[in-house]
This record gives sequence, structure tokens and C-alpha cells, in this order.
Amino acid sequence: MFIKILGNLDHKYVYNTLNRVKKLISTPTQITFYFLENLNLCYSIKLPRNLQNRFKIECNQKVSFSVKYKSKKVIVVYLNKDLQNNQKAFIGLLLHEISHIKQIDTGIYDQIYSAYNQVYPKNLKLINGLKYDKTRLKQLFSDISVMAVSTLKDIYANNYLIKNKLDSYLIEYYLSEFDRKVCPKPIFYKNLKENL
Repeated sequence: MFIKILGNLDHKYVYNTLNRVKKLISTPTQITFYFLENLNLCYSIKLPRNLQNRFKIECNQKVSFSVKYKSKKVIVVYLNKDLQNNQKAFIGLLLHEISHIKQIDTGIYDQIYSAYNQVYPKNLKLINGLKYDKTRLKQLFSDISVMAVSTLKDIYANNYLIKNKLDSYLIEYYLSEFDRKVCPKPIFYKNLKENL
């Protein structure tokens, strides 16, 4: 296992959390963890050329992620302030990403991509028959497809964790990720409310 911490993160906290994770789940061999203080540091990670393009695409998604190429397994974790202050959620994220690597190893993701590649030409033919701008439709279809495949992969990864009774960590992570207020109340909110 190789661990690289980029940015001004608490090294002791990261190592302590990883050690707790290793007690909960077996960690695949030959895995590299990158812990990032901010997402821009993702672009500074040096990988083999044949993995670099795919890696940059993942970096653009602005989330933590896992990739595997041949025997190289990489997990990139963006350690935002919430995760820096909530170790249970941080553990949940690590378990989730390790679960992705385990699912890749089982071959289930290859099956998902194979099924997707069989259906894609049929769906593209349907899209091309619609009376809308073809370029925009293809982009929209591509975006929807990426979300659908990602969702399927998350379902498999999460089911693995739930079956292994690690759901409390997973739920803590998802609560920290999705239970945040996205936009603060405007300063004039009180006046606006009174005028309605």
C-alpha cells in the first residue's frame, strides 16, 4: 500500500483513519491512496501515460474516485472540511472507494460496460431519429449514460458494504455529502419573507 498526502492535511488523522478502515475491510494489494486537500491537486498526480487521460477525466468530475489499470489500483480522496471533522464519514468514503476496487476485481464492472456497449448503438439510433439538434442530444445522451453507469457501479459497491454490515459508515458519509445546505439564506431573506 502506498499513501500520498497532498496539501495541508493532518497526516496523523489520515493514517489513523486508514488503520481503522483496514480493521473493517480487507484492502486490496498494490493499492495507492492519494489524499487531497483541494481538487486542483488531482492534476499533479503522475501516472503512466496510458492511465493519465482517463485519470484527468475523473479529476474533472470533482469527486473522490477509484481507478484500476492492469494491476495498478488508485484511490483519490478529496478530503473536504466535513470529512476532516467527521471521521466516521471519512471511513465511509474510504470503504466505498475500496469497495469499488473490489467490485472491479470481481469483473462486475466489465459486465456493466459490456451491457452498456450492446445497448448504446440501439439507443443512439433512437436519438438520431428525434427532431432536435443532434450534437446537443448526443451530449445529453452521453451525460445521462455516464450517470446511469455510475449509479449502477455505486449500487454494487454499496450493496457489498451493506452485506458486510458496514452501512453505518456508508450512511454517515452520504449524510455528510448530501445533507449539506447548498446555498445560504440571502442577507435580505427576512425582509423578503415579511413582504410576501
